[in-house]
Amino acid sequence: MISTVLVPTTSKELADLSRLFFAWHACERIKASCQNHLKLKTRLQPRLLLTFPSPQDEKITRYVKNLFAIYVLDEVFSGVDISFLAISPADDIYIKSIPFGSRIPLLKRIKPLPQFGLKSGPNLQFFESIKLCDTSGLTLLNETDMLPIAPNWIEICNEAIPSGVDFLVAGATYLGNQDLPARIAMHLNGNALYNTSSQYFMEEYLPLWRQSLANMCKYKLNAAYDIWLDLAISHSSEHRDRDRLGKRFLWLNNQPPLDDLIEFKSKMKIIPEIYNLSASSDSLSQDQITRLSEDPAPKALIHSRASIPGILSYLLLRSRGILPGSSLDALAASIDGIKGFESTLAML
Repeated sequence: MISTVLVPTTSKELADLSRLFFAWHACERIKASCQNHLKLKTRLQPRLLLTFPSPQDEKITRYVKNLFAIYVLDEVFSGVDISFLAISPADDIYIKSIPFGSRIPLLKRIKPLPQFGLKSGPNLQFFESIKLCDTSGLTLLNETDMLPIAPNWIEICNEAIPSGVDFLVAGATYLGNQDLPARIAMHLNGNALYNTSSQYFMEEYLPLWRQSLANMCKYKLNAAYDIWLDLAISHSSEHRDRDRLGKRFLWLNNQPPLDDLIEFKSKMKIIPEIYNLSASSDSLSQDQITRLSEDPAPKALIHSRASIPGILSYLLLRSRGILPGSSLDALAASIDGIKGFESTLAML
């Protein structure tokens, strides 16, 4: 069972956080309107945990708590905790990619280089956040660009992993149209279920993951926490003779043995409940969102920043009892509703 829904975010993502809260609220309204809503009732409400990399900020705290109350999210969660991690500004950096020819000038500006490379901010925020999660159950990491499309999204995710299955992380690979490098094509996106109820995960695997990524980032500066394992496996497989490694692959000497990496990979489970379209060009139409919601293999959550407007419109229509595509009047109602939603955000 999920005991924590973890949302690692930043002060720059407050509007995205508001849209996520609205999506959770809309799902609860849809659930309440279902004839069989009692069957959809959450057996155990998870706790919502939001983490920010910045120091304590009372203004953000008030904003989040007001928003939580406005959207009546105590019907979804047992409560909300807000943690400010106070990550050093020197470490709180995120550079998605390095343009060709600009690597040396960029590195000259960033001295000393953070322990976790050019994605040090999100990497550190992940490791510091996951330690704060309740260990009595699983943790769902839900960034602000992953929205639900199923009213009973928590229940669906609770049933994603059968009882007794030994796993470390359960999530989705990339399902969009962009070609990923073969080495990381099958990595699990960070929006996933983490087995925080496992003592092994919390006390052994998590520290090993953190240290191994730090070792990797000394040479692979743009490594992220969710691709570490796949990168380590691919490079270890290609360069088994570690005594003859060139400088480029020295970091492999500080990685777990290949057999251990493969064992870890066997405990990474792909689940259909999360639909991952993390590229900026991956936008879903209303018809595609509707089809995903009706898929025999239930899709509960969609990770797609480009699809956020379509998902919000879809949820707003359904929360008003209007089937998508039913009429132009319904579309007008959806637009008015979104305008009202945006006005609410402005008042906060």
